[in-house]
Amino acid sequence: MTDAKAAELIANAEFFAQLNEVTPRIGVAKALVALNVLVYGAMVVRGVSWISPTVGDLVTWGGNFGPRTLGGQPWRLLSAAFLHGGALHLAMNMFVLWSSGPVIERIFGRARFAAVYLFAAVFGGIASVALHPLNVSVGASGAVFGLYGAFGAFLLRERGSIPRAVLARLGRVAGSFVVYNIVFGLSLPMIDNAAHVGGLLGGAAAGAWLTRPLILPRPRSALRVWLVVVLSAAAVVVAGRKLPPPPDLQATIAKFGQAEAHGNDAYDALRARLERHALTEADVAAAIERDVLPPWRDARRALTAPRKWTSEQRALIERIDHYAAARERTWELLSRALQTQRPEDLAKMNAALDEAKRLAADVGKKD
Repeated sequence: MTDAKAAELIANAEFFAQLNEVTPRIGVAKALVALNVLVYGAMVVRGVSWISPTVGDLVTWGGNFGPRTLGGQPWRLLSAAFLHGGALHLAMNMFVLWSSGPVIERIFGRARFAAVYLFAAVFGGIASVALHPLNVSVGASGAVFGLYGAFGAFLLRERGSIPRAVLARLGRVAGSFVVYNIVFGLSLPMIDNAAHVGGLLGGAAAGAWLTRPLILPRPRSALRVWLVVVLSAAAVVVAGRKLPPPPDLQATIAKFGQAEAHGNDAYDALRARLERHALTEADVAAAIERDVLPPWRDARRALTAPRKWTSEQRALIERIDHYAAARERTWELLSRALQTQRPEDLAKMNAALDEAKRLAADVGKKD
């Protein structure tokens, strides 16, 4: 063994002995790994795919989705950091957290490490929902990027306090983590690089605030830690209230579906009463004009109200409205046929109904 190699090993041993002395007890990083794995396991046990969860599943479990997050559920900014888009996504994030987390935890201490992780997770979520509000983002990678941001802030504040070999090992893990997230993030829509950048910057800011030298006695200031925690909570509240919520396509379509079901139920009830001779055909025609058509037209206006849809979403809304217009024409022609009793009016109604059925089948087709 060369003298240089021996000196390097001694420096490494002294460094880790120093870390153990200034932070003798750790466990936050491993607890976070356990929590992420437990959440993933719970999802799989409840029937979510272990390889590729659907977007709907991730939203249900707390994914960061603009219409929900900014529509009264800002807690998703944090919950999304404990969800993952499959086993590979989870494994890579947890490998990095397990490998680098304990070293960074000993550098900062348990409470400060936890505060940095929280701050980075929240600001990664805010960056994601602010820049890509219609994406569903999940994953611990924003928070893990934040740990590296905090580590970088520590190096700037405490230059030369960490041996080169330790820096090289952490650098290799960090490098593979960054490359993985860039490549993997381009392949899965629920992995958002905006969250990575937001987490990195948030972690760097928190790390710069919470950095302390690797000497004893170490300065103890619970106030600094609590300030980071309070700022994290405040950021969640402010983002939830101040960022404009994007339109929720699912909710809009669901609301229209309710109007459709109401119209069908109302007509079925009218037809049943007509068959029992409880109403005349003129009564049914009047009821259609009074009770079926007005709410249907209101539903169409709500469906087509100007919103910031994507081009794909706008195309879907237009297809639904084409169907809705044909269905409205069907109601109008049925009302007329019931009043006039003319075969040609009934034929027009049947043709309109066939067109509505055709357009309904086209709704689910992509451009």
